[in-house]
Amino acid sequence: MTENYPRVLSVIDDRGHAFTAVDGDYSFRPVDTGEELRPGDIVEFRCVGESAQGRRLQWTLEFIGRAAAAPSATGNEVTLTWTVADEHVRDNAAAIIRLSALDTPYHRNGDSDEQIEFYYKVSPPLDS
Repeated sequence: MTENYPRVLSVIDDRGHAFTAVDGDYSFRPVDTGEELRPGDIVEFRCVGESAQGRRLQWTLEFIGRAAAAPSATGNEVTLTWTVADEHVRDNAAAIIRLSALDTPYHRNGDSDEQIEFYYKVSPPLDS
């Protein structure tokens, strides 16, 4: 059977927290990092995916309440960078990584094909 949609093979942050694909599981998956971040910190996510159809892959890094100006990249292997800002301060901040196939109107989850969520505690700056 041919796979119609692309899939995330892995996403690893630069602190060593990882998501690795499980065959046949395409649900939204959380990674609870247990990390504490502060505004000004930078987190890089190394993302690897594949498309059995050979479609170009679009990766987007989003945050709850903030989709505009979301970092994005195209390719099977990309790096997305998050610069933690004041607006990300919260006990359970989600860095949401979405994968979508380009050049097709069809997606596994409506507007994207897969979504991985990395959760961090983002505390206010030390001088606040």
